[in-house]
Amino acid sequence: MNTGVGGCSSTNMVTNKDTWIINKHPDVVFITVGMNDCRGSVNQTQYRANLETLLSTVWQTCNAIPVLQTQNYTNNASVNNNLDIYEYCT
Repeated sequence: MNTGVGGCSSTNMVTNKDTWIINKHPDVVFITVGMNDCRGSVNQTQYRANLETLLSTVWQTCNAIPVLQTQNYTNNASVNNNLDIYEYCT
């Protein structure tokens, strides 16, 4: 089941974690996040805190396996530079 919503940030994921993750009772959760955050919607400190919240929700609340997926590069060089910085937050 894919509950991903295009255009969302890690903050949106934390806000909607009950609907998008917990209520689905998953065994494994793939988390692909960061593309929109690195465009300036979420700073690096908040991004890391959001990831920690998502991981603890998946692991402790759902008793599921979290799988973090790396963000994809784009044709926009300035976003790619930011992706490298955000990737080190994980």
